[in-house]
Amino acid sequence: GAQCLATDGALMYVGSEGGWIKAKLQLNVVDPATYRFWNVIDEDFGERENLPGLTGLAVRRGKAYLALQKPGVVRVYDLPNDGDSKAIRQAEFAVRGPRGLAVDADGILWAATDAGIIRIDPGNGALTPVALENLENPQGLTFGPGGHLYVSTGAPSHQGHVYSKGGRSVRTIGKPGGRHVGPYDPEVMDHPKGLTVDARGRLWVAEESRCPKRVSVWTLDGEFVQAFYGPTRYGGSGYLDATDVNRLVDDGMTFALDWARRTWKLDRVHYRHGDQPGMSFLRTPGRSWSYRGRVFHANYDYWTSSYQVLYERLTDGRIVPLAAA
Repeated sequence: GAQCLATDGALMYVGSEGGWIKAKLQLNVVDPATYRFWNVIDEDFGERENLPGLTGLAVRRGKAYLALQKPGVVRVYDLPNDGDSKAIRQAEFAVRGPRGLAVDADGILWAATDAGIIRIDPGNGALTPVALENLENPQGLTFGPGGHLYVSTGAPSHQGHVYSKGGRSVRTIGKPGGRHVGPYDPEVMDHPKGLTVDARGRLWVAEESRCPKRVSVWTLDGEFVQAFYGPTRYGGSGYLDATDVNRLVDDGMTFALDWARRTWKLDRVHYRHGDQPGMSFLRTPGRSWSYRGRVFHANYDYWTSSYQVLYERLTDGRIVPLAAA
């Protein structure tokens, strides 16, 4: 999959490492007009553990900037003018804990880092800290109309933050606190990372979460517009609740189905990856049944596993583990 996306206004640039490309770091270019794509960076690190940790990407005026977490650098490449050549590594700036990257209207590179936001002079690599009000744990950043800076933040706020040119906090976007087990609230972001402002003046935010996988869209005033949800896990998943055909359970979530209107909506989140041991059955297909007025679910963790877990759906909608074998 793609860790980072960027555009120069005409072409799309896709930064990837690991996954299906194994121990490689790649930058591919996509022409949205023709759907043609080609590779400009293809670096092999031998073993996956040697990958540099791609966390940010920006492209401007024929140069690509890659934020690499493990070596703590922002690497600069000259991009080729044709589809047959490779990018040439030009420079490398030492940056502690680099994350998202963006280039402002003056051509200055900005970076979110473990310590906050900095500006990087692309000519000499000089770093300048940027003072911003009420900012904690910045992840991604982009620029919008009027030179406003938009920053996504991780825990504890899980929000978008908007700043004036002078660093004053203008507003936040999304409800604070991140997503939790319980009823689904579309106005809550979960681990927001990459973000950009489109030509229609809307903010798009990519959230690094599995429950659900989503990209959320907002007005620049902070109103939620809509969300685009990602696919099932590898191989497909999900099953209808045997006690209610208007309910589907998939990947740790319950969806409400409206067969007459042919619509659906996410209703409830049951499982948070990494913080609820014993609940991972909800990520895979399975079955449900009722017995003496109680609703039960059974499943296994994945096709490579050899255990079964029994769960009960409580009257308040929660699903809790009962036994395992």
